[in-house]
Amino acid sequence: MIGVFTLFGVIGASTLMKAKSIKKNIGEEEKATIAIRDWMTVHFSGDFIESCNDSDLPEDENYFIVMEQLMAKLTEAFPDANTSYLEQLADQFYSDYLEN
Repeated sequence: MIGVFTLFGVIGASTLMKAKSIKKNIGEEEKATIAIRDWMTVHFSGDFIESCNDSDLPEDENYFIVMEQLMAKLTEAFPDANTSYLEQLADQFYSDYLEN
């Protein structure tokens, strides 16, 4: 019985330590997201996005061209960031641009 109690105590302590670590990572990710979005707002103007578009191509092909340009600039500016994370932020930025 004492062994089971000890086991649950160890599991609880381990879970608490992991939760604190995850909470810290969430704060860091939120700061990184804000910094990247602010950077995109400054560097990716409507003129930049329009310069990437080719009026002779369909909208879906232009999407890939613009995303390629956005990702090239983002990976250059934030080389240590996760590529999938940058793609998600770039896609959201471009979607917001198209909505406005």
